[in-house]
Amino acid sequence: MLIACKKEHPTSSTKLVYFDLKSIVQSDIDSNSKNQKKETKTITMNGKQEIQQLENVDWQKEMELLLNCDINKTDWKDKFTTQSIPADNKIVYSTISSKIPIKKMSIYFSDSTQKIKYVEVDKETSTLLFSNKQHIIYYPFQSFKINTQQKLLFMRDFNAEIEIKY
Repeated sequence: MLIACKKEHPTSSTKLVYFDLKSIVQSDIDSNSKNQKKETKTITMNGKQEIQQLENVDWQKEMELLLNCDINKTDWKDKFTTQSIPADNKIVYSTISSKIPIKKMSIYFSDSTQKIKYVEVDKETSTLLFSNKQHIIYYPFQSFKINTQQKLLFMRDFNAEIEIKY
């Protein structure tokens, strides 16, 4: 007897449970690629700063970190609380599972138009030997910044900030 398994793929009619960061980032990637946007990357590692001007950018690769912040994964359904804070024009998603690396996502809206001003994401992964915390601030169609704190057992701590403007 043969049994066929059908794997469902998300479609445009699939109802998302949480904020759709992935489609906003993908729109940004598509726009930057189509318009051959240039990039200014400022890297600060342990207090030392370097600025790079890049003309040929693989935007899919450059913004992959943001795509990976999507909280609408099937296994993560019902793993976040949602809090709307009208006074601050924001929505906050917080995980209730220690196994999920995205700890919190906050979406800030403009006062007048209710368009997205920016998105903040807190990620954290750790083991007995290693911990990595990232604070990401994403301004759609403008820039994003990643602050990283990394601790390794028996090694020097590592702090970095990367800001990408386009």
